[in-house]
Amino acid sequence: AGLPEEVPGVTVDRQCGSSQQAVHFAAQGVMSGTQDLVVAGGSQAMNRIPIMAAMIAGKEYGYDSPFQGSPGWDARYGDEEVNQ
Repeated sequence: AGLPEEVPGVTVDRQCGSSQQAVHFAAQGVMSGTQDLVVAGGSQAMNRIPIMAAMIAGKEYGYDSPFQGSPGWDARYGDEEVNQ
């Protein structure tokens, strides 16, 4: 980023909440008066996580849905189709 070494920095690894946490840290610094100017933000990398891997593995064992066979799901929703 071209910033000198004496400029503080931190990496926040909170999965889906990292950007929000970074902005929160920045706001705290400004509101407390310890910082005059802050740069905060984040990036997404969810497209690198194999979310469908569990579904693919489950189909091999006869589970077409991640909710199939869950007593809690069945008690709450029955045979209701998941639309998401």
